[in-house]
Amino acid sequence: MNKCIDGEVNFLTEFSNLGGGTIQTIKTEFDFIQMCQNMMKPFGIQARDILDRYIALALRKLFCDKNSLLIQECEDFRMPPLCGHKFECAGEDNEMRIVEIYPVIHIKRIEEWVPVNEWLNEKIAWIDKGVDEIPEEYGEIFFQEIVTKLEDRRQEFLCYFDWEEGKKPNVWRLKNPNENRLKVYSILKDKGYYDLTIKRLIKHIADKQGAHLDRKRSLWISMANQGKEMGYSAMSTFATHMIYASTKQIKALKDYYVIEPNIETL
Repeated sequence: MNKCIDGEVNFLTEFSNLGGGTIQTIKTEFDFIQMCQNMMKPFGIQARDILDRYIALALRKLFCDKNSLLIQECEDFRMPPLCGHKFECAGEDNEMRIVEIYPVIHIKRIEEWVPVNEWLNEKIAWIDKGVDEIPEEYGEIFFQEIVTKLEDRRQEFLCYFDWEEGKKPNVWRLKNPNENRLKVYSILKDKGYYDLTIKRLIKHIADKQGAHLDRKRSLWISMANQGKEMGYSAMSTFATHMIYASTKQIKALKDYYVIEPNIETL
């Protein structure tokens, strides 16, 4: 009779790392990122859009989630704070005011680096809209799109609106605007409706454009990834900063760059 004590050959059993270890896995991700970066300039802007999707996937695996690879190796992993060129644009009649930060390759002194969670929650773009400027009525399709994104605050948000049928297209109207406008604005701000954090930017590009190819991706979030120069999108810049920061904080990675990258410290 055949006995299976320690295991047998099969296609379902999985073994952790297969002897490679977490550091080797991290190095492989770093190599992959640099390969994508090196392909950007020769192939132009369209290739960069595609390559950024894969860089975003690597960034998410390395340090965006609770048990990410870099966090396993360095629990208090820190990143250079966001810095760059501020770009502001406004729509017709100044109705759509958007502010974006185009990250630069320069890195601030290590003494100024911040915990990775703080870095991930930095705003890279935002809509400059105050509480008095939020709409008092919303069309049905648009309103339901907002509601689906509010998760645990969905029911609270709905309490501030009435459904109205009338001569206009059917709308959701804000109840008692003077009393409820601030409450609605606070919920939307809390859920990132008017603000784009670095973490949300990375996860959106990684998930919607890289892993899922979701047709509902956000045009504005994609635009926030654009940089002033061909080779320096937000994803590519963040990746270079992350690799550089890793070599300064994780002993096993200190020699990853045989030659220091061309990064000018501010």
